[in-house]
Amino acid sequence: MQSTLLLELRMQFCSSIIVVKDSSEVKRVSHKQAILIGDHHGGHSQYCSHSKAKLGEYVTLMQQLLREEQLIDTVLSENLVVFSVTEHAPRPCKNSITLTAEGTIVQQKNPSGTPLPIEVPKHLLEEAGSLNLLGETFLSYPDDLIINTAGTQVEIPFDNLFFPDYYDEILEHQKGNPWLSRGMEIDFWGENLQLCFEQYREFFTVLENKKLPLPERVIVSVHFLRERNSETFFCHDFSRAESGRGAGRDLDFLFSSYWRSVRKSIGLAQRIEEMFSISSTIGHLDLIKKYFPEEHSAWLAEDTNRKQVQAVLEELVASNISWEINTAGLGKPCKAPYPSFDLIDYAQQIAGNAPLFLTIGSDNHKPEDIFAYYGEAIGKLKEIGIRSLLSFQRRDGKICDRWVEL
Repeated sequence: MQSTLLLELRMQFCSSIIVVKDSSEVKRVSHKQAILIGDHHGGHSQYCSHSKAKLGEYVTLMQQLLREEQLIDTVLSENLVVFSVTEHAPRPCKNSITLTAEGTIVQQKNPSGTPLPIEVPKHLLEEAGSLNLLGETFLSYPDDLIINTAGTQVEIPFDNLFFPDYYDEILEHQKGNPWLSRGMEIDFWGENLQLCFEQYREFFTVLENKKLPLPERVIVSVHFLRERNSETFFCHDFSRAESGRGAGRDLDFLFSSYWRSVRKSIGLAQRIEEMFSISSTIGHLDLIKKYFPEEHSAWLAEDTNRKQVQAVLEELVASNISWEINTAGLGKPCKAPYPSFDLIDYAQQIAGNAPLFLTIGSDNHKPEDIFAYYGEAIGKLKEIGIRSLLSFQRRDGKICDRWVEL
């Protein structure tokens, strides 16, 4: 018998993907088609700061859908990967944290410099009240990196103290659910590609040294940009006001900075794929338009700016690195996926007869958003000539590409 939660999620799931209306017709995508295509960005849960979902809820709902659509045998026999969990990885962070008197709250500065209180998992706190960041959060820094008393400050190289718990749980869920891939979403930020790569290489090396498996998939995204005339970063994905503040009200600076970072993020994805054999994808390519859809369109109409974005698309197509169609944008102020259909069509012109290595994902932060807006997105993709999307399957224990016809 379905639980109340599953029934509620199921109803919301149906309404979000099955029927999508436009001015002329009702476009439909079956559950079966959506599952076989896969949702390859999401599963954001209690292990990130902006989701209240539980990781297990995503897994339970996907199990339910596979049973209802009688796809379990097909998925298992063909080693298909139909759901990718891509939780935010610990971000490079050289800010100090302070253990409060309560012993469970850390005061950390986020990239914009604003104090950000985050709860420390209680099991990381020893009976004596100390927090061993080295042993419990995969950090490869000196052995004396321990907070023993309230008020002590220490520099940490990565944030997200919950990441070890995420890794433990996703590994457990993968037992018996080979259709589930273990991944992470990492950030490119700053101007120095080599430095950014070295920071993540350090993180992956720590995982290897601890005999832990590396992530099977990585999404490389740009959420942070350097403030105008400052060494501080701001999150352009947070709000229109925060983006305007960080860019000094200069939208040309905002958009140009973003696309420069995206171009460098392609290099980061390539290096990770080449060095660690991790399937890498560029995430939500034109996310910068989220709060500025009209302004970004006007900016793109300028020849110089169009050429800057064209250079990014040319490099992306030539790299053979996959990039995603992120359907979350259809529910945001821009009312369009990331990237827009116009940019995808433009990339087709650049590619000529070569395929576009496009994946698709809903960037879900709650289970009911799995496959959200797939009907609208896939219908439009067909209209502009996209006939297949990249998905994944397991071969010899590794994640490999597979093509799915639309």
